[in-house]
Amino acid sequence: MVKKAPSAGAGERARTLRRDMTEAERRLWQMLRSRQTEGYRFRRQVPIGGFIADFVCHAARLIVEIDGGQHDPSSEAEERRTRFLEAEGYRVLRFWNNEVMDNPEGVRAATADALHRVARTRIEPLTPTPTLPHQGGGGQRTLPHQEARRGREPPATPVDSNDSEQLIADLQRQLAECRAERDEALEYQTATSDVLKVIARSTFDLQPVLDTVAETAARLCGSYSADIAIRDGEVYRYVSGYVSTGAADAEYWANVRQRTIVPGRDSVAGRVALEGRVVQIADIHADPDYAFPEVVTSGRRTFLGVPLPDGGE
Repeated sequence: MVKKAPSAGAGERARTLRRDMTEAERRLWQMLRSRQTEGYRFRRQVPIGGFIADFVCHAARLIVEIDGGQHDPSSEAEERRTRFLEAEGYRVLRFWNNEVMDNPEGVRAATADALHRVARTRIEPLTPTPTLPHQGGGGQRTLPHQEARRGREPPATPVDSNDSEQLIADLQRQLAECRAERDEALEYQTATSDVLKVIARSTFDLQPVLDTVAETAARLCGSYSADIAIRDGEVYRYVSGYVSTGAADAEYWANVRQRTIVPGRDSVAGRVALEGRVVQIADIHADPDYAFPEVVTSGRRTFLGVPLPDGGE
């Protein structure tokens, strides 16, 4: 079984899909990228042959797809897609959009169960086949270096076809991982370049820089939104935010910007200020200390807060 290389232009299409992820894809990606599923490493929007898989774990040969948005599992094209991916040596695990949005813990458990049942394949070194005995017998065998001294080429060692196919498959997976890492590094490099360009153009105006940093952070994390709060005396105030377009989002940001944050456990920013470290809340609906009603009612569930210290603070 020879693996098919990604089709031309697949890398660019994959980068576009990473930028334009659906809300369900963002939620699932936040779960997978934080390795909440047995510690396995996933990639998002990975080109495989002529298709782009939603989320791929090469080590476990598992693909996780979300249906109801960009995929229709009942269509003939989707069946053909699944058959191709399975022929490439992957298992395909599917979830509906509403399952990811309404039952993230069930999705996480099902994914972890699929990973738990994987037996990682280890390539054993090939065992050379001994040559035949000399004429005249005695069961004596000729070593390759002895054959060379006598002016004869040592006999070729037979290679099992199954081992060859497995080796090719393993190399293809490693190549796909390297390409995905390269694409991710290029994405980070491009994001850094965008921020530096804005800084160079905005010598006396900090707002465009903050807005670009917020938008870039959301894009790189596959997040629905991103906010920046800075210290103002003994409190913190939101000074920039990126959210998807829409009246509800504009209203949400207007409400959040009126907030003042004090170090404490009632918000993500408050916890970061209190503890001085990266803070993640997997589900604010299940966190008894979280107390920002406008955030809870907005439908957002998973949050990540990162401190950006300045001047030793």
